[in-house]
Amino acid sequence: MKKINKIEGNFALFTIDDTKIMLPQSDVGRAEYFSSDTQWSPHKTKKGMFVSDNVKDCLFVFLSHDLRLESSVPSHRFIGLSLKEKQQEQDQQLIWVWSSAQILMNKQFQLIPLPDFVCKEQSPVLGYVVYNNHIVYYCDTKQLIEHSLGDILS
Repeated sequence: MKKINKIEGNFALFTIDDTKIMLPQSDVGRAEYFSSDTQWSPHKTKKGMFVSDNVKDCLFVFLSHDLRLESSVPSHRFIGLSLKEKQQEQDQQLIWVWSSAQILMNKQFQLIPLPDFVCKEQSPVLGYVVYNNHIVYYCDTKQLIEHSLGDILS
């Protein structure tokens, strides 16, 4: 049986539809809010990435519930944040767009490992916690980026 670990500190909680994920708060940049009239267009050469005429010098990504890139823009995503673990070495900043975002300060959680039959080798999910009666998947930021983007940025 896998060991349950305690994690404590500051965390960022994100919602992707009904899926909730959590990252260390230190890996997350400041939030930007986008209005419902923000126009998104697919990037011409980077599949799964989007641009907006409203926001210059940024690329935007939207994750699905399985932490892969969406091929279209979900209508209910309006909070964008950068992830600090790996920035693009280009002129454009990468912004991850979520349904909701919340910062949890000075929290302690029991990190419960996922069963082996659920975990995949390359999964960014380290386990789950329970917060406000919801299961929240705790992810490694670097692995989340690699899992979601694959070799798009390499």
